[in-house]
Amino acid sequence: MDFLKGVIHHSETVLFRFTISPWVFAPYVGASVGLTLGAIILPALVVYGLSLMIAFSFLAAYLRWFSTDAALTRRRMIHTTGLVSRQVTEIGLNRIESVQIRQGIIGRLCGYGDLIVSGTGIGNIVIGGVADPMTTRVGILDAQQVAQTTPVGSPLT
Repeated sequence: MDFLKGVIHHSETVLFRFTISPWVFAPYVGASVGLTLGAIILPALVVYGLSLMIAFSFLAAYLRWFSTDAALTRRRMIHTTGLVSRQVTEIGLNRIESVQIRQGIIGRLCGYGDLIVSGTGIGNIVIGGVADPMTTRVGILDAQQVAQTTPVGSPLT
């Protein structure tokens, strides 16, 4: 779904959309396969209980993936989360001080990681499970360069 509608002004141009990697589902798929193989040995009640826990965890991960949206315009970075209650965090490109990436071994192999944006007047904005975080970081830094060299009120803003 497009959770950014209503947040981005009609005069703004979206330069870059962040996506959450489908690899966030890998632990749940692995747990399901392991549970299926373990069903031969484990009692049925244990299998049903673990299956229910995995199903709820998978549903929570899916809802997080489905309801997280982030974009970069020529003026700001916007991050929205939430399905029922919505949280919108935005920061002007001129206020971004640093963009960090946090990746574990699996994240490096599968091409996802956490993006941490620090800015003036706000804490850290953490967007977890971003697909191709290095490209996203470069996109933010490039947009900052364009924003610094483009005069306010020009057609590019």
